[in-house]
Amino acid sequence: MKMAPGGSPLWVRIFKFASGAGEQISQIIEDSEGHIAGCGLFGLGSLTGFVFRYNPATDQVDWVRENPVNPQSFCYNIQEKAAGGNFLATWSYHNSPAPGSFDDANLVEINRNTGAITGTPYAYTYGSSESFLDIKQRAGFWYTAGRYTYGAAFGGMRAGL
Repeated sequence: MKMAPGGSPLWVRIFKFASGAGEQISQIIEDSEGHIAGCGLFGLGSLTGFVFRYNPATDQVDWVRENPVNPQSFCYNIQEKAAGGNFLATWSYHNSPAPGSFDDANLVEINRNTGAITGTPYAYTYGSSESFLDIKQRAGFWYTAGRYTYGAAFGGMRAGL
């Protein structure tokens, strides 16, 4: 929904982005070209993440991508790496294929023109269960917020930067 500064709705758009049910958008940004980039989840049991880019000037969806790496994933945040550059998304994988890990936090570069994953995702497997919920860039550095688990199981889960 686009709202006026006073909070009144200007327009509402409804999309069918993903192949499953239960879609929800978890985060949006306006990129340097005035397009809306975002990410979200869909599914009624196992959840799968997706990313998208929408051009409000033409009312056209530029692209949508479901996570092709792992069907059980969570995508909570997307940021533009630099003006006119690709996007960086936080993608956390459930039941990760990495040895000794249950969940893995990943930073995934997304091509701004096609939505394709560019290169190899940066996988962070420092404990037994990590997730990234947010990412911000300040003074040339990237900061992530989420969860880090030392040891095993729920007793070791802690907030992490």
